Amino acid sequence: MDSYICLQDPDDAESTTTLESILAGCEDATSGGAIFAYASQRGIATLFSDKVFRNFVRRASFDLVVGLDAITTVGSLEQLQEESRRYPKLVARAFLHGRKDGIFHPKFAWFRDADGGQAIVGSGNLTPGGLHGNWEAFSRQKFGLNAAATVETEWAGWKARHQSELRKVSDPEAIARAALNKKNLVVAPDAEDEIFAAPPPPSSDDDVLVAELPKGGREKPRWAQANFNYDTFTSFFHLHPSATRRVVLWHVDSNGKLGQAEIRQSVAVKSQNFRIELEAAHGLAYPDAAPPIVMFRRIGTRRFRYQLLMPDQTDYAKANVILEALWSGSARFMRRVTLSSVRLQNFWPNSPLL
Repeated sequence: MDSYICLQDPDDAESTTTLESILAGCEDATSGGAIFAYASQRGIATLFSDKVFRNFVRRASFDLVVGLDAITTVGSLEQLQEESRRYPKLVARAFLHGRKDGIFHPKFAWFRDADGGQAIVGSGNLTPGGLHGNWEAFSRQKFGLNAAATVETEWAGWKARHQSELRKVSDPEAIARAALNKKNLVVAPDAEDEIFAAPPPPSSDDDVLVAELPKGGREKPRWAQANFNYDTFTSFFHLHPSATRRVVLWHVDSNGKLGQAEIRQSVAVKSQNFRIELEAAHGLAYPDAAPPIVMFRRIGTRRFRYQLLMPDQTDYAKANVILEALWSGSARFMRRVTLSSVRLQNFWPNSPLL
């Protein structure tokens, strides 16, 4: 049995998150299960928005149990109902108990695969904070076939013992209990995305990237998958070709309106470039007048605010001024520069990224 202790640290660029470990565990799995003491609607959406996890629940059975003692709201249960309709092999249940001398507090996931399986056991709940934003600790354990069989037996036994407490996520009593949690959300800011998308004070580190986006693809443009070279991929985004890592993106428009979190796995291509998909570019035609410009600001461990600018937008000229001032490469290449957010503030005092 191999066991690894991991510290999810929002101040450490090399830190592995709970979400990344869950996704690594399910990638080749044939079945699995998980229990979380608390689950927020945005936390559930974060997990199910990832392509690797969606592929897993399409092909494999997965038991998901969430507690109701705090944080989990009616919206959480409705989100799980929606995911259950979308993925028939998903069995989602809520744990409803009547004990007054304790709370339901486990957080772990397990996955079965051809070699045995693995488990992720730790402190993180099914919330944006628990998955990627908080300080959390967890262990990732890989085990063989005999241990995997033991895990499955223990799981089945636990479900049998608590058959009466395990309720469908549409159960009226479970929904009524979840409704009591809404008023207490103020004590759990990590249940929502916005707390992690807030910009920190401007920094003197090179935490801003300004880049022109190439069209990509001769017959079918793929510019919504933004291309970056190895140096940008590793030094700015803190991603590595050999590691299963994710970035979390929030698009911010010119008025400061924040989009929903985008969980993105990097894609490596034969050209030695690396791609990150941008939701804000979907459905937009590549402009003829000039290349689109995208600006990223790093706000945490692999967490970024970004702004996509088209040539006909007023703010495009402000981003272009930065490129004209700092780009020193050949005119044959797409321009790309990094700078500190302190310097960005000098160029553009009211930038939505600040």
